[in-house]
Amino acid sequence: MKRAISLILAVVLVFAMSVTAFAAETVTQAGGTATANVTATYEEASPAATVYSVEISWGSMEFTYTEAADGTWSSDSHEYTDKGEAEWSYTSGANVVTVTNHSNAAVTATLAYAAKTGYEAVTGTF
Repeated sequence: MKRAISLILAVVLVFAMSVTAFAAETVTQAGGTATANVTATYEEASPAATVYSVEISWGSMEFTYTEAADGTWSSDSHEYTDKGEAEWSYTSGANVVTVTNHSNAAVTATLAYAAKTGYEAVTGTF
């Protein structure tokens, strides 16, 4: 009895698994055409959030001002010889400021200089 029921169920499952599909329109000749309605939907993606991430690095910002040297007095010509000129100096890279934008939006970097009280005669340009 169990074998008979098992066999009947197996046959029913085989017939249940096969599905016949019918096309709504059949093309019967080579090179023929058929048409079908197509429906599409457009869904706008939400914009990504703006993320700001800016890396700023700068050199040591250590500068040395050397005054003009008087030089050596010449008693023959009555003037100084080997005069030195005033100058600013710094080690390589001490005057470098680097701004790296890691954001997904543009950024603007602006440099400004404000003299400390008592040093207003010192100016800076960028």
